[in-house]
Amino acid sequence: MNASPPGPAAAAITFEHPLGERMRLFLRLEALLLRLHDLRQRGGRPLEATLTAQGFLELGELLARGDVRTELLKELERLEIALRRWDGHRDAHAPRLTSTLEEIGERRRRLFAVEGRFVDRLRASELLATLRQRAALPGGLNGAEIPAYRLWIALDDEERARDLDRWAEILAPLRDALATYLRLMRASSSPETCRAEDGNYERELTAQDPPIQIVRLTLPLARRLYPEISAGRYRLTVRFRDFPDAERRGAPCTTAVDFRLVLAAL
Repeated sequence: MNASPPGPAAAAITFEHPLGERMRLFLRLEALLLRLHDLRQRGGRPLEATLTAQGFLELGELLARGDVRTELLKELERLEIALRRWDGHRDAHAPRLTSTLEEIGERRRRLFAVEGRFVDRLRASELLATLRQRAALPGGLNGAEIPAYRLWIALDDEERARDLDRWAEILAPLRDALATYLRLMRASSSPETCRAEDGNYERELTAQDPPIQIVRLTLPLARRLYPEISAGRYRLTVRFRDFPDAERRGAPCTTAVDFRLVLAAL
């Protein structure tokens, strides 16, 4: 389950639960890419550079588990076909639809133009390949055991930043295509207001085509609750639990909880 991090003044928090392994993979990739983006915004200092390199290693392992590029191209094509059915429909917002279709087309072209696998292009870096050999060991990324890493960390921040930007650029077509796909998926259904009596919520799900891809649940941050979501093709169950602090497991919530629910499908 994925939770979007709230800002300092956020009044609500949204939790996400993927249905299906493909969507689970997409959300994991998104989380890693967002983490890398946040780290890159902080510059190329040694700590940020090390954490960013670890992020690229995690991405490499995730990308090695399947042909993400092909799966994402298929999904973008499916969305494009679905949206084209609305072309000329009286309820469709023509300029927005045209802009969205152009965006999907551009993302597909850039992603299709990538030669080879993303994981192979990342592993072409000698330093990343060396770090990968030691990354699985606790504390394995250290200068005593990897002299090349010790030297890289000692270089100017600007030089490390250029390396990090070069690795990030390899992933840019994937990052942008994934961002477009997930944005459209999340906006595919309108939110509905629901109530969990005694902290529990259940509902039957009718079979639909396309099937639900993501369950999105938004509730006030001040409630300090998180949902335990179980969802399949025909049934959704949500149980809320208190979060007292990071040291203790909270008790099941026994009061009514009002929340917004989106069953994203496109």
